[in-house]
Amino acid sequence: MQHPNPISVRIPHEVKDWLKSRAEENSRTVSGEILALLKAARQAEGSKA
Repeated sequence: MQHPNPISVRIPHEVKDWLKSRAEENSRTVSGEILALLKAARQAEGSKA
């Protein structure tokens, strides 16, 4: 895996709290949870084609 390039994203507090909760439930970091959600969305989008 390549070294990731950091990005800044403004996220409302309630969404950040939700991400933290999901990350803890899934034994992931918040970054890992975001990546998992993005990968799932990407796969779902690809399956629609």
